[in-house]
Amino acid sequence: MAMRQMTRWLWIAGAPALIAGCAVGNELKTGQTSDDLLTLTAGTRVSIEGILDYGTVVFAENPTSLLETGDFHGYEFFAKKGGVVTLTMNSSTCGFPDTVLDLFGPEVSDDDRGPLLVENDDAGLAACTLDSQIKSFKLPADGKYFVVATSVLQKGGGHYKLQLTCNNNACVDPTAPTFATSQIAQTDIDSGKFTPAQLFDIGDFTFEHIFRLEEGMGNALAGLPGNGQPRPNFRQIPNNVHFAGFGGPEAQSCVTCHNLGGDDGAGDVNHNIFQIGDGVNRSSGVERNPPTVLGNGYRQAIGAEMTADLQGELAAAQTKAKNTNAAVTQALSSKGVSFGSLVANPDGTVNFAGVKGVDTVTVGTEAPLTVRPFG
Repeated sequence: MAMRQMTRWLWIAGAPALIAGCAVGNELKTGQTSDDLLTLTAGTRVSIEGILDYGTVVFAENPTSLLETGDFHGYEFFAKKGGVVTLTMNSSTCGFPDTVLDLFGPEVSDDDRGPLLVENDDAGLAACTLDSQIKSFKLPADGKYFVVATSVLQKGGGHYKLQLTCNNNACVDPTAPTFATSQIAQTDIDSGKFTPAQLFDIGDFTFEHIFRLEEGMGNALAGLPGNGQPRPNFRQIPNNVHFAGFGGPEAQSCVTCHNLGGDDGAGDVNHNIFQIGDGVNRSSGVERNPPTVLGNGYRQAIGAEMTADLQGELAAAQTKAKNTNAAVTQALSSKGVSFGSLVANPDGTVNFAGVKGVDTVTVGTEAPLTVRPFG
């Protein structure tokens, strides 16, 4: 279990940054002591967890805040020169993990994260002296900064809470993307208000944004399926077991579960979910790994085309049955895939007993025979 989360990394080096996913052994920083400063090299593998905003809290109850052996978690934030920030990292149980915080940036280029600005191991905070805090640090330049959350000797050991605050109201870069600017209307997209490049940038930011309570994160539903806990009310940490069709939240950003092999990739086994379960026990659910999401618009479009084919075959069979006053058996297929067959009756009823691989009932607003390429 301790090594499974070590399969998703961003490799950072003096050469071009290489997005890669590889299983590795128990590689701690050779010869490191708790006083060593973190150096980002080709051997430093940092999993990207998302983009922080000021006031954002990464909750310790968040399943993806788990630090295991060898883990480095990376966060980014946009800032202006002269902004004064405080970053605080608290362990869920004092010393487990024994936290370490490093602040880098801004990026010099795509293949250079920039220099280490400041590191903190033990901040001597009242709640736990082993927790970490970079306090009232004045930022030297405009740009995107990089935060690495890890543990002493990368021993891991538990979940952590992380928060970014601005101390002087001078941190916000007015040109940087925000959650508010990412909220766009479908009608504006349809009318061509945004270029494809702009839509990609908006989607890319939203994918990495770490969501907050005030933005709608979580729920406070009493009892099942909501567990009766206050927001954000993560799903039975760390089990990630859905209650029938009700899931999440299991994370605060998309990228934290979809970065195996790079941004928009799949997830490691620690991020698996268990669909259609009892809300508690993993054995009750259907285990599913976070899929790669890069380029899935094509997959969605194929699903829509197949749906149109199947529903067209159903409509044709119903018309023929009505016109001939006789039952019609109709084979269902699209793009070389067979979905079995159905029987359309003259009175308009349909026998779906022979249909395979697709729903035969109305789900929400979706009619029978809707192909769902994502499950």
